[in-house]
Amino acid sequence: MSGKYDFKKEWPKIKKQLMQYSKDALELAKKGEKELVRVSKKGKRHLDMTALNLKREHLYHLIGKEYVKAKCPGPQTPKINQLIQDLNKIEEDMKVLRSAGKPERKVKKTPAKKKTRKRVTKS
Repeated sequence: MSGKYDFKKEWPKIKKQLMQYSKDALELAKKGEKELVRVSKKGKRHLDMTALNLKREHLYHLIGKEYVKAKCPGPQTPKINQLIQDLNKIEEDMKVLRSAGKPERKVKKTPAKKKTRKRVTKS
């Protein structure tokens, strides 16, 4: 046996394997990128929802403060009306965010019923 390794003879086989490994690595990176985008969108939606919850709680506090300040009036003051409108807007935004987070439901098609023929009996 000779101590020398013939690199030129093995190069086509090595090159083929390297090309396959690079294709596999590229596929894996693309899958990872898609997953990263999905998780980041989900995180952003969660952060937005938390911010809206915080704003809603702050508006509840302001409405209560205004209500006590007006000494529990019967009709609502213009300030309370404005705060309630802001609260309704936040509730709508939260509803939109909740619906955006849900995956679309696929409608399953039910198989068509087989038509059965009525038997006619001769008497």
